[in-house]
Amino acid sequence: MLEFLKDSVERFLADPSVVVSAVYRIDGAPIVARIKERKYLQLLQFFEEQTKAIFQLILDESLKSAELKTMDYTILLSPLSRTLVLVLVSTSEASIYKLKIEAESLRGSLNV
Repeated sequence: MLEFLKDSVERFLADPSVVVSAVYRIDGAPIVARIKERKYLQLLQFFEEQTKAIFQLILDESLKSAELKTMDYTILLSPLSRTLVLVLVSTSEASIYKLKIEAESLRGSLNV
């Protein structure tokens, strides 16, 4: 399963607008994380610190996904299972709708 997650994260990162692609455990521990440039490392550190509360809210409310928007980025958080969450950070030009569909497809592929 780890290899499947690594491949999936790499596929998301192949999109020119995606700058961070990662899968986290519900407790905030990263399982797989990839960034396009070193400057995005701070975003990963933010997620490790804040993920538990954000992800718990997503699961408690049974949300399909959550979006956070900043001036420069759109952040998509999509639960893959009760314990795993996909995090995608894209530039504001990114098609968030397309990323949501791809995240749903990944969730279906996991069969968990």
